[in-house]
Amino acid sequence: MTRDKGWDCLLKEDDKLTWISLVSFDDTWSVFGFRPKTDADRKKAAVPKQREIFNWVNPATKEVKLPEDLAAGLKKNRGAASYFESLSFTNKKEYIEWVVTAKRAETRTERINGTIERLNKGWKNPRNI
Repeated sequence: MTRDKGWDCLLKEDDKLTWISLVSFDDTWSVFGFRPKTDADRKKAAVPKQREIFNWVNPATKEVKLPEDLAAGLKKNRGAASYFESLSFTNKKEYIEWVVTAKRAETRTERINGTIERLNKGWKNPRNI
C-alpha cells in the first residue's frame, strides 16, 4: 500500500469501517487507524443532529427570524432593537443562538434580559470576551 495505490480494498469496506486518525510522520511515512463500525456509529450517521439555531436563521439567504419572546423584549427597548438590526447576520445569529439554546425557561429569560443589556452597551456578540 502506498500513498497512491492500494486503498481500493479499504474504500470498498467504507460502510463497515470507522476511520479514527491519520498521522503523517514526514513526506513518505504515515500511519492511520480504523475500527469496525458499531451500531452506535451507524445510528449516529443515519440521523444527523439538527442544531436549534437553524430553525431561526437561514445561512444561505442570510435571513433571521426572531423567537417571539426575544422579539417582545426588543420591542420594549427601541435602542436595543435598533442596534440589533444594525448588526451583521453572524452577530444576530450569535444572539439568537445564545437565547434559543437555553435549556430552562429561567435561563432563557435571563439571556433575553442579558441580550437587551448587551445591545444597549453596544456589544456585537453576547459573549464579547
